[in-house]
Amino acid sequence: TASDGEPRRLLLLGPVELTGTGRLRRSQVLNLLTFLAMHPRGVDRHQLLAALWPDQAPSLQTMRNRISESRRLVDGGISDGPIWRLTDTVSTDWAQFTALATGSVEEQRQALQLVRGRPFTGLDAADWIDLEGIRSEVEAAIVDLALTVTDHDLDAGNRPGALDAARAGLAASRYKERLHRVAIRATSAQ
Repeated sequence: TASDGEPRRLLLLGPVELTGTGRLRRSQVLNLLTFLAMHPRGVDRHQLLAALWPDQAPSLQTMRNRISESRRLVDGGISDGPIWRLTDTVSTDWAQFTALATGSVEEQRQALQLVRGRPFTGLDAADWIDLEGIRSEVEAAIVDLALTVTDHDLDAGNRPGALDAARAGLAASRYKERLHRVAIRATSAQ
């Protein structure tokens, strides 16, 4: 990879991608980076093997090769084992979302603007996301925040803001009836 000095950013709130890099040759590398991002305390070899290779037992060398490839992509932003974690040189939109979600209404709106679709879209062989309940937890956080902002904006008479917040929530979880109702209410009030 070309190191341009810019910190790498892992986008998880929609189609998963790593900014500042070319196309990833192995989807498993992106899966590994996502796994590390969602386990900020770090993971050991057994956790990696169970999550990323549940149906097979690759050699320890194969696992180390994927970690090495991942480390190169994020300019060394993965700690050395036996416990691997992303360093603070690799940011995620999810971490930014959670930080903004606890702030002012304006910061909450900024958090919702980070949502680009259903979280974790496009990861291959990433059953761990659903098995660990991570996708549902992230979707619920987005929906809850969207409902908080829509309620605030409807009460304040900000119909466009309420509609934008409802749309962000629906982008993450399109079947939430309450968000559909709020979106219809905001649209009809305009």
